[in-house]
Parts: sequence; structure tokens; C-alpha cells
Amino acid sequence: MMKQILMLGLLAIALYACNKNSSTPFLEGIYIEESPIKGASRMNFLNRSLVVFSELGTSVADTFKCSYRSNKIMLTPNRATQYPYEFELEMLSENSFRIPNRHASIPEAPIPYMVFKK
Repeated sequence: MMKQILMLGLLAIALYACNKNSSTPFLEGIYIEESPIKGASRMNFLNRSLVVFSELGTSVADTFKCSYRSNKIMLTPNRATQYPYEFELEMLSENSFRIPNRHASIPEAPIPYMVFKK
């Protein structure tokens, strides 16, 4: 009996700790790039696991499956010709976030970030 009570207590503590550490919110809705180039990119989070990424001046839109882990977001393309992206995700406010720029840059330069706002 005592062993069962102890196990239930440990299970409750483990569940509480897991919920407390899952502080990365999922994103939903349309977010527009604020910087470095205002309005250049758009991310439309359709639900917890699907996002459409489009860029200004092109009719091409890339669809990705997305998942969240800790403070990261993983974008896996629906097309086999592209590689998955994993980004550090920093929530700046309830309606904005930043990720490292997904476009190629000079490796020696500081990491450029893209800021998106709802």
C-alpha cells in the first residue's frame, strides 16, 4: 500500500514537472516579418502541426509540418527536395517571435534573426 502511494506521488510530481517545462507555446494564425525586411515573409500557422511559408514578390508558398520541442521549432517540408529546418524560437511577446534567418548567410558573421509579428 505504501509503495503504491509513493508511486502515485512520484507520478504526480513527474507530470507536474513535464507540464511546467513545456513553456513553448504553439503558434497559430498569420505572422508577418517585421525585420530585417518588413513584410518580406509570411508564416501562416494553420494548426498545431502545419505552417505555410511565403515570400513577398513570389507566388511560391512552401508548406511545412511543424513541431515544437523546448524552445525550438522544427519545420519539415512536404516536398522531398527540401531539408527540414530546426530553429531556436524566442517568443518576444504574445504576438511576436524571432527565429534565426532561414536564408544562407556568412558563417563567420553574427546570426541574423527574423522577427515576425501577428
